Amino acid sequence: MGLIRTFLPKPLQGPALKLLILTRKAVFFGSRRYCPICRSRVRSFRTHGADRRPDVRCPVCGSLERFRFMWLFLDHKKDMFEAGPCRMLHFAPERLFEDRYRQISAVEYVSADINPDRAMVQMDITDIQHPDNTFDIIHCSHVLEHVPDDMRAMRQLYRVLKHGGCAIVAVPITAKQTFQDPSAATPAERERIYGQHDHLRCYGPDIEQRLNKTGFDVQCIRPQDFIATEDIARMRIEDARIFLCRKP
Repeated sequence: MGLIRTFLPKPLQGPALKLLILTRKAVFFGSRRYCPICRSRVRSFRTHGADRRPDVRCPVCGSLERFRFMWLFLDHKKDMFEAGPCRMLHFAPERLFEDRYRQISAVEYVSADINPDRAMVQMDITDIQHPDNTFDIIHCSHVLEHVPDDMRAMRQLYRVLKHGGCAIVAVPITAKQTFQDPSAATPAERERIYGQHDHLRCYGPDIEQRLNKTGFDVQCIRPQDFIATEDIARMRIEDARIFLCRKP
């Protein structure tokens, strides 16, 4: 899909993407797995990543389990965007969620990334260039594990969020307790210790307490909170979780 967006003229991208998706739906059709993003029923999901995680990547749209769960969560919490006009900050924007947010008329949307080519504005999450109490909603998924000082980043998210606003935070949970090894100075060492060369720590469920220390009221959302058990298995989102962080 990336090649279509890169090499085809914009007027041709939509039809080409639709044709590609329809073709993939036919090729991989089955009943064992379901992707709620592209609404595809497929025989199985694909292997993904350097660690070769089996049966996690949708063969039609390429979504991973964290994307599928986030998509369903946004459906479940759509009232967050229906209360009236809101300002939203989205870090390291994923294309499918950026497109979704831009379609909500009530949302004044800003995407940010430390890489200026990947978002609307260049911004370091540990030094957010906005005044206190600016945003109603912040989306920050799979960002904090890449940040040297994650507690400073959390404090910045808290600072720029309005009172009563919420930050949607997700990180990979890969350990029983969060740990960081200061000796992991090279990409090879980080891949060995954390499982990915650009990760700077492994998070455990105690990420909830780290967010609490910043001042947030944190609710850990799990698939079983609002999705039927058989659907969780079909979508392969058993271990996914989202931390809904409200600023009192």
